[in-house]
Amino acid sequence: MNEIIISDSRNYNFSEILDIYNNAGWTAYTNQPSVLEKALENTPYILTARHNGIMAGLLRAVGDGLTIMYIQDIIVHETYRRKGIATQLMNTLLKQYSHVRQIILLTDDKQETSAFYESIGLRRTSELSLCSYMKVK
Repeated sequence: MNEIIISDSRNYNFSEILDIYNNAGWTAYTNQPSVLEKALENTPYILTARHNGIMAGLLRAVGDGLTIMYIQDIIVHETYRRKGIATQLMNTLLKQYSHVRQIILLTDDKQETSAFYESIGLRRTSELSLCSYMKVK
């Protein structure tokens, strides 16, 4: 596989963003594309991964960039999974925000997912004597 280009440029078409969310089956986003589009406009940090100009992955994070960053979305198109793209996206964010005290991510409780996040240095909140609360509509 040729080189993957990671960029924080906002140089993307919304249709390719919608495609990657659709590919992941994230219908909570794709059922309301105008809401997703506005959410992206309001997101302070977006990384994209491209292979030969095609969007292969995306990371979206929100926060103040000083004390907290919350990884809202990390998606890799199924065609490009298991090629290190999610690792590149996460490492780029972790390097850029290495000074931030809290980097948080909420994800599905699956062994495969947990193993990935733990491999790049994230820990379950329960290991830190923490818990989380959430209200979902």
